Amino acid sequence: MLIATNKLRYNGDSVFEWCCSNVQVKVDDNENIRPVKENKASALKIDSVIALITGLSICVLEEPKKVSVYETRGIRSF
Repeated sequence: MLIATNKLRYNGDSVFEWCCSNVQVKVDDNENIRPVKENKASALKIDSVIALITGLSICVLEEPKKVSVYETRGIRSF
């Protein structure tokens, strides 16, 4: 995990740390992993961890911005 290996920087938010401490990792038969609470009915929250994962996935999956040919060579006229 990024936090356990100190590869994620954050502002030291105590609520975020609390949510991280409530997360368990579940692996299914297809080796998919997902964050879960230990007990589904628990009042413990993991919302900020889910938000972090969602935000990181958007960053990773976003396609790089394509550069227009006009930006690299300019406009040609005859």
